[in-house]
Amino acid sequence: MYDKIPGLLYSTGALFTIVSWVFILFSRNIHPKNKKILILRLSIIWMLFFASSVLMLVSNLFFDVCAGFLDPDVLDFYNQRFIRLAPAATCVMNFCVSTYCSMNLVKEYTRIK
Repeated sequence: MYDKIPGLLYSTGALFTIVSWVFILFSRNIHPKNKKILILRLSIIWMLFFASSVLMLVSNLFFDVCAGFLDPDVLDFYNQRFIRLAPAATCVMNFCVSTYCSMNLVKEYTRIK
């Protein structure tokens, strides 16, 4: 049972990442004429980023805590370098996308004002 939880946490974090990117794509059509709309959009972008990052990084922490309960085959799979670096790489990529979209949103708001 413990061998499924890190993958499930990472998948949930990846789902939050996809939801945040879809939100960013659909919210591009809405112009931030109002400061409340701008703050709401920025807060949603960053809340989704932090939720996805926490879920992805907790998958590594959970794996480290439960490593003693895992089968040797599962332990070998999760100890691969790519599997261990995937959550951090995904968080960095999501951070870059969130930062870029936030900067564009603020730039668009200042241009309209």
